[in-house]
Amino acid sequence: MPARLIAVGALAALLLAGPLPASAPVPKKPPVKSGPQVGEGNTRGAFLPLFITGPHAGKKLCPV
Repeated sequence: MPARLIAVGALAALLLAGPLPASAPVPKKPPVKSGPQVGEGNTRGAFLPLFITGPHAGKKLCPV
């Protein structure tokens, strides 16, 4: 019982103390940019799936 009382008291003291101040400010990160940017070249290569059916069956072609 006394151990449980000490644990509850310690938890209550931590919750009532509030958030602790940070030692140093965190630097801001640059915003995340999704996908290739305007004017940037294609560095990923082509997407060439193997066609299984249709007139191009057995060929690797770009579907676009």
